[in-house]
Amino acid sequence: MSSLLKPNAEKLFPVVSAPHLRAAHSIYSIGWGMVFALLPVWVASFIAFGRLAFAIFLVSVLSGVLWEWIFTKFSRKKITVQNANTIFITMLLGLFLPPDFPLHLILIGTFFTVIAGRELFGGLGQNIFNPSQVGRAALGILFPAAMLPYGLSYAPIVPPSFWDLFIGYRNVGFLGETSVLAVLIGGVILLWKQSARWEVPASHLLVLFIGSVLIGKNPFYETFSGAAFLGAFFLVTDFASSPVTKKGKVVFAAMTAIFTLMMRRWFTYAEGIAFSVLLANAAVPLIDWLIRPGKNK
Repeated sequence: MSSLLKPNAEKLFPVVSAPHLRAAHSIYSIGWGMVFALLPVWVASFIAFGRLAFAIFLVSVLSGVLWEWIFTKFSRKKITVQNANTIFITMLLGLFLPPDFPLHLILIGTFFTVIAGRELFGGLGQNIFNPSQVGRAALGILFPAAMLPYGLSYAPIVPPSFWDLFIGYRNVGFLGETSVLAVLIGGVILLWKQSARWEVPASHLLVLFIGSVLIGKNPFYETFSGAAFLGAFFLVTDFASSPVTKKGKVVFAAMTAIFTLMMRRWFTYAEGIAFSVLLANAAVPLIDWLIRPGKNK
């Protein structure tokens, strides 16, 4: 009887390898879409800082690809630079560097980003911490003087206007802070490509705004200055190092905002988005455990 049913069963239930569910988006389309979303931010930095920004861009991306190639040679793995993840995370690292950052030190930052932040955890999708912020945190700890905000010694007494911060402002701490408008354009691209949920950056910025009021800071300057928008759209929305559920992602975004406010208010590190994201990354397993489908059923 079983022998009679076997041919029909194979026709009804073909045995094929995973994945069994397919979607229009692939790793490659998502990766290159995120790279494309970062381009407006880099264009704004090119306009503001010229060759300084362009040099950081080239060294960041090329050294990141080099580190991946070296790692794949030693580990005998296939190089996966074509999925654009290495390009994206090193571009993101470069945006969190001052325009006058020493180029040779970028190689150390990209090493921590690509190797320590991603590959040692198992590669793409396996990292528990945001790779770009692993690299930035390493540079901040190892070379704190080089990571000082650009123009710190000659910062203007009169703070910039809201319009300057929004359109573009040259006296910034890091390249990614040049223009909020450029980050918003990139964020819209992310949302259009469905690489991020709008609730995540919105909750991060909202908590940051309200929290600034509660601690007695100017909410407009706390939200529109610094790397708040860049972190909201490109760090907090990271797939691998953020919670799985929609509610968990919103809680994660709010948590990073609270940590950022704490860094700015009570610590000497003025722009605390890097360490805030890393601290929140460490809490992701707890968030996923507390906010999971069917928990209260």
